[in-house]
Amino acid sequence: MASITFTDSLGAATLESDLDAPGNRTKGWTPLAQPIGPIAYSLGTGVPEMWAHRVDYGVSFSLPFLPDDCQSVAARLIAHLKRAGSCTVDTGDQSNNSYSDCYLWPGSEPKLSERDPQSLRRTFTVSLLQAAATAPLVCLY
Repeated sequence: MASITFTDSLGAATLESDLDAPGNRTKGWTPLAQPIGPIAYSLGTGVPEMWAHRVDYGVSFSLPFLPDDCQSVAARLIAHLKRAGSCTVDTGDQSNNSYSDCYLWPGSEPKLSERDPQSLRRTFTVSLLQAAATAPLVCLY
């Protein structure tokens, strides 16, 4: 079961679907990678060169099929991430990948969707950066 857990000033909380698989999986899992450092283009050849201090790895994904009563936890998670708080993502995939020390990806905006009129469920979408990650974040169902 995919979930996002965090601890804010109100205590520990978890955002997850209450459906069985495959309804409790992530959707649109997209690994992110961003080299950090200056890039310059050679005057003679136009070939770019970069001095990379590090590479930031993260992920963009959605948690679909959340029950309508998740609104409070989702709002707390949004506020927590916007205050530079961290969270842990458990993918619930075949390798049970878990990613701790995840922060809001720079320039991104977490979002809780409106309630779907047919399913009466919501979707939480977020892009996260995993601090000190040395490899891409993967999720394999």
